[in-house]
Amino acid sequence: MSKTLIGGAVAAALAIGGVFHLLDTKPAIKQAQAAESQSAAAPTRTLRVALEGKYPPFEYINAKQQLVGFNVDVANALCAQIKARCEFKRYGWDELIPALQKGEADAIIASMSITPERQQKVLFTDIYTRVPGAYIAAKSEHIIWPVITAERIREHTVGVPSDTTFDDYVKHELEPAGIKVKRYPSAEDVFAGLKAGEVQIAFGDSAVLADFVRNPENAKSFELVGNKVQGSKWLGQGEAIALAQNQKALRDELNTALQKLISSPTYGELQNRYFVFRVL
Repeated sequence: MSKTLIGGAVAAALAIGGVFHLLDTKPAIKQAQAAESQSAAAPTRTLRVALEGKYPPFEYINAKQQLVGFNVDVANALCAQIKARCEFKRYGWDELIPALQKGEADAIIASMSITPERQQKVLFTDIYTRVPGAYIAAKSEHIIWPVITAERIREHTVGVPSDTTFDDYVKHELEPAGIKVKRYPSAEDVFAGLKAGEVQIAFGDSAVLADFVRNPENAKSFELVGNKVQGSKWLGQGEAIALAQNQKALRDELNTALQKLISSPTYGELQNRYFVFRVL
């Protein structure tokens, strides 16, 4: 997400007091040439976007301390369409919905899955990704089964990010069968637990797990194992933007912007930039 495709500009995110603002890094000569068109489409408002920022490749802090990733680029593309300036603020995963309810944020763009429980608290837009679950494991465990079942991993401990649809899945599909589960605050913490040997298997977002093992250093010791998990009622209906329940006009506005983005070449370019498979 260190680069945004909006208008061909390259954007860098700078943290100021916990809020991330976009800084246009276009060459000055191009700025001058495009001044007139930029003025016509200048942002007229601010959209406060809440996200976790610990969920690569969707959102994370890079080596330059910039907030980057797929969700950031999607948010910026949508803001450009609705003539708004995105203002990003990071929260813990379990703090995202409360931040929305308290009026601290206008939208959650953090790969939040639609579930009946969440629909009682927030208003969702149309989905912009639908990503299945998957498993990774230490290579030393020699897990070779094409399909993971509770019986096959009975001797292993599974790590999962807490209070997520992936947590719901293991809670209903693995724990009742006696599988030991260790919960972590974030996907990054799951990976840390995996590296520390606290768990032997991790279950979560397939795009996030694939990104983890794409790192050559991680690939030395860990690998994707078993099958992708999709179609389970515990994994939700797809990922969407969450809004306050009284924001129907904003929902409709963002749905229109999402339809345009998803049908444009930009969305395909973003998928290719961040993922090794389609996310919608």
